[in-house]
Amino acid sequence: MIHVRQRSVTSDPSPAPGAPAGIGYARAGRAPIRTPGLSAAQHLAALRAPERLAAVCRTGLLDSPPEESFDRLTRSARRSLDAPVALISLIDERRQFIKSQHGLGQPWAGRRELPLTHSYCQYTVTERAPLVVTDARRDPVLRASGGATELGAVAYAGVPLITREGYAVGTFCVFGPEPREWTGHDLAQLGELADVAQGEIDLRLSAREPAALPLASGPAPPAARPTVLLVEDEDLVRSLAREVLRRAGFEVIEARSPADAERLVEGGLDRIDLLLTDVVMPGMSGPELARRLARRRPGLRVLYMSGFSEEAIARHGELSPGSLLLEKPFTIAELVARVRQALAR
Repeated sequence: MIHVRQRSVTSDPSPAPGAPAGIGYARAGRAPIRTPGLSAAQHLAALRAPERLAAVCRTGLLDSPPEESFDRLTRSARRSLDAPVALISLIDERRQFIKSQHGLGQPWAGRRELPLTHSYCQYTVTERAPLVVTDARRDPVLRASGGATELGAVAYAGVPLITREGYAVGTFCVFGPEPREWTGHDLAQLGELADVAQGEIDLRLSAREPAALPLASGPAPPAARPTVLLVEDEDLVRSLAREVLRRAGFEVIEARSPADAERLVEGGLDRIDLLLTDVVMPGMSGPELARRLARRRPGLRVLYMSGFSEEAIARHGELSPGSLLLEKPFTIAELVARVRQALAR
C-alpha cells in the first residue's frame, strides 16, 4: 500500500481550558491571531516565510481560473457536510485566493479572494492543523472580524493543504451562518476531500517539473514495449501519467472515459498489457470497466488509481480482494514502480 499522509483530527470542538468560548485568539493589528498555538509574531513569520510563499507560487494556481477538478470537490463538501459554503483556497502574505467555491455570496464569489482581515484560513495554514470554530459570535475577537461581520462565518471547519515538500499552501474549509458542533465524522469527511484536493495540487507541482520525469534506460524495440491503456477523466493527471510512462519506456494509449476505452478495444486495439484506470469516473467505475474489458481480454492485468484511501474504497465494495491500487497523490517514482509491479503479476 502506498503511504498517504493522514491528518489528525479531533471530535471535541470545545475550547482549551481557560480560553474564551469558541476558539481563543489574541489581537495583533487588525487580524485575530490564535493563541493556543502560535503567538502573533510566530503567526506572521510562518505566514510570510519565503519558502512557504515560494511553494504557493510553484503550484501555478494563484489567479488561475476555476477548474472542474476542484469545483466538484467543493460541491461534494457542501452537500456531504450540509454546509452552506465550501472553499478551496491558497494563502499568500496578503490575501486568501479562492481557487474553488460553492455557496459563497457576492461580491466575494466574483472577486475570488478575501483580505486576511476576513480570513480564518490563515490560522489553519500557519498552525498546520485542522481549525474548528463552533460559534465565532461568542469570541471577543472573531465576532468583530470581517469573516464574521461580512462573510457570516459563524461556524467554521478548515483543514490545511500541505504539499509533499511539507509546505502548508492553503486550506479546504466549510462554514455557515449558524453555530455548529462539528463532529469527528464531519472532520474525517473534510479531511478525505482535502486529501483529494492536495493530490491535484501535487500533480500540478510535478507537471511543472519536467526535468524530474524518469527517462527510460534506452530505446526499446516497439515489440518489447509493454502497452498500457490509461483511462483517466482528469486531463492533467492523464497527461502527466502518459508522459511519465512513455519516458519510462512504456507504450501508452489513453482514453478520457470508460466509454472511450471500450470503443478503442472494440475498434481492434491489438494489445493491452495493463489497464491503468481511475476508480471513480463519470458514467462507469474503473472496476466495472475492468470487468467488461476482461470478457474480451481474459487475464487482463489492472492497476487502479484513486484519490481516496484503500480503506475508504473498500468500504464501498468497489475493489475485489487482491486488486492493486495506486493512491493519489503519488510520486513519479511510485507510478513507474507500481506499473512495473502490476505487469510482473
